Amino acid sequence: MEFARLPRRQRSTIGSVAPDAFFTELNGHGVIMQRERSQIYALGVTLSACLLLGLTTSASAQDAGAPALTDQDLLLDSPSDRFFEPTPGAAASDTWTNPAIDSYGHGCGCNAGCDYDCAASCGGCGVLSSIARNFHPSDRCFSEFVSPITNAIFFEDPRTLTEARFLFINHDLPDALGGGDAQVYALQLRAAINDRLSIIAIKDGFIVGQPNAPFDDGWADIGLGLKYLLWSDCCTQRLLAGGVTYELPSGTRRALQGNGDGEFNVFLSGAARIWDTYNWMVTSGARIPTNSNEESQVFYLSNHISRRLGCSNFYLVSEAHWYHWFRSGNQTALAGIEGLDLFNFGSTGVAGNSIVTGAWGVRFKPGPSTEIGMAYQVPLTSREDILDDRFTLDWIFRY
Repeated sequence: MEFARLPRRQRSTIGSVAPDAFFTELNGHGVIMQRERSQIYALGVTLSACLLLGLTTSASAQDAGAPALTDQDLLLDSPSDRFFEPTPGAAASDTWTNPAIDSYGHGCGCNAGCDYDCAASCGGCGVLSSIARNFHPSDRCFSEFVSPITNAIFFEDPRTLTEARFLFINHDLPDALGGGDAQVYALQLRAAINDRLSIIAIKDGFIVGQPNAPFDDGWADIGLGLKYLLWSDCCTQRLLAGGVTYELPSGTRRALQGNGDGEFNVFLSGAARIWDTYNWMVTSGARIPTNSNEESQVFYLSNHISRRLGCSNFYLVSEAHWYHWFRSGNQTALAGIEGLDLFNFGSTGVAGNSIVTGAWGVRFKPGPSTEIGMAYQVPLTSREDILDDRFTLDWIFRY
């Protein structure tokens, strides 16, 4: 990415300051103290250990004293909705709550399996549409979970899903980059081939750069790949998936897309029910470009915690993301600055840099097959790169 190739607006914005002074200001504005960086590394190691230990534990300490569930322990709201009868003579209050039953009365039962029986019992997947006939319905055995909102391109829900997700992002840039803003309009698609394998289209859409932004309007690159459910247990509400995607350099150059020769993203994603109250999701992955001169290599770790508000269909959401660049490109136009999730500038001087961002929001589930979410995201470290703040809104239609 040569400086001369940058859009006219960016050259006019950056060109008013001597390049050396400008990038000195950027690096000074975004520098991370060694102590802060060490704390970030410790955070990443701790969260990765939680992923390995927490997801492979067969039951939580709270569940240790609970009686073993059988199909007969499953009680639903009305006799017509029951696909297992309760133990004769047992009162509803005496039956231990099955975490596999969602707020709409759908569930599998621990011994029922989470494939055909589950899909047949769920309200959102009983009607066969043209899409449902061509693809496997979404997994309904983890219906109390809600999907992540921020780091929307790379924070992957581990469940096997068939869905369309509409995305709107309003992204504000730091003052050091002109203080402009940009908007992203995108559509993600996921299609379950069976109860474990999914096709995922995670990146596309149109980017609108406002007057002070260092890029112009244009199409985003297209990213797609596969996700595979490695392990799941609907009784303990834990699951683990892995996958790989490839980003085609198909976007518009003036929107700072289409550079390089493509990028692979390899990831692991997991989820767990914690203390029968909180839902936790985590995704870690590495973005590996095929042309390391044009794009940088980055590791990311994203965490999501959500909690349902009483008996409502609203969920409070808190998310945190760690990005760590372990190899720089050789592009000097934005030296020392990288693009987080939407961009990959391939800048020089980013190897060893890290940034942590936090996000807070809410999700609303009008029904078992629909989610609406919004979240506000800011950097938590002194390094900002291209992020001053961001607002993300999504609307998910699930089959």
